Amino acid sequence: MNFELADEQNQLVDMFRKFFSQESSMDRVRAAEPLGFDRDLYRQLGDMGALSIRLPDSGFTLLDAGLVLEEAGRMLASAPLAEAMVAIRLLAASGDEAAGELAASAAEGATVVTLA
Repeated sequence: MNFELADEQNQLVDMFRKFFSQESSMDRVRAAEPLGFDRDLYRQLGDMGALSIRLPDSGFTLLDAGLVLEEAGRMLASAPLAEAMVAIRLLAASGDEAAGELAASAAEGATVVTLA
C-alpha cells in the first residue's frame, strides 16, 4: 500500500504553504482578532478555489481539502475555511436556486457562510 502523495497533491500543498506563509503572518492573524476572521484572506481563498474545493464538480477529493486545511492550520489562518467548505457543499447540494446562488457567491469569497 502506497501512502505517498501524488505529484498534484504535493503541488497543492506547496501552493497553499507558500500562500499561507505570505498571507497569514502572525501580525495579520492578530489584526483579524477583533472581527474574528480576515475578510481579505477569505476573499483570496475564494479566488484560489479553496472555498469550493468540496463541490462535486471541483475535481478535488476530501484528501485534497484536508491537505489545504492542514496548511491553513499550520499558519493559524484567520478564515472560516473548513466551515465554509462544508456549508458551500451543503448549499450547492440542496437543489434550491437561492441556496445555489448563495453557494456560488460564497465559493468566490464574496459572501461568508458557515454552519450554525
